Amino acid sequence: GVLYGDRENPRLKDVTFDIKGNSINSIVGISGAGKSGVVDLLLKLNSQHYGTITIDDTEISDIDFEKYYKLVSSIDKNDRFLNVSIKENLDIIKKNFEHAVHICKKLGIHDEILKLKNGYDTIMNSSDDSLKADTKLLLNIVRILLKNTKVMIFDEVLSALTIESREKVLTILEEIKQDHTIIIIDRKKDILTKSDHIVLLDEGKVEVE
Repeated sequence: GVLYGDRENPRLKDVTFDIKGNSINSIVGISGAGKSGVVDLLLKLNSQHYGTITIDDTEISDIDFEKYYKLVSSIDKNDRFLNVSIKENLDIIKKNFEHAVHICKKLGIHDEILKLKNGYDTIMNSSDDSLKADTKLLLNIVRILLKNTKVMIFDEVLSALTIESREKVLTILEEIKQDHTIIIIDRKKDILTKSDHIVLLDEGKVEVE
């Protein structure tokens, strides 16, 4: 029963739905449907006027920020890398380079990184960084997989990938979903076919769950 946004023209209007644990959940809708409002609330960037948002019957406002962000993580289609090496950007999330390389191999970007003059020691956003935009998005996905939180939110990042790359990501998500709650904000049909649960938003209301 969540109301969020301008009271006269709310982004979410008395919205109620469940996100299923240990599964892939897609929240879909055209631009302006209310998807970004859901993300704002799930990331505790803002709060609703009324209604409750709970994880395992605990109101998220009662979970302190440090604990919450060890439970929930998100990425979007904007890459935000520091001007340090690829390896260091991954180490910031979790110092397990061997596992990071393993994920890069599964996503098909390991060989491209090795072709760079300095490989994983290449400084991001430098003149030596000639990685494709698709690869940088995949490196962003490597980071959320490294963080390995219980809840993972992919905010319109998958649709920005090539079909081939998207398929590799979805394969990994299917492999890990038994231990994670995965939330995908997107509109691509091939993503929906891999979803266990779909919530359709339209003009701030739930049309299909």
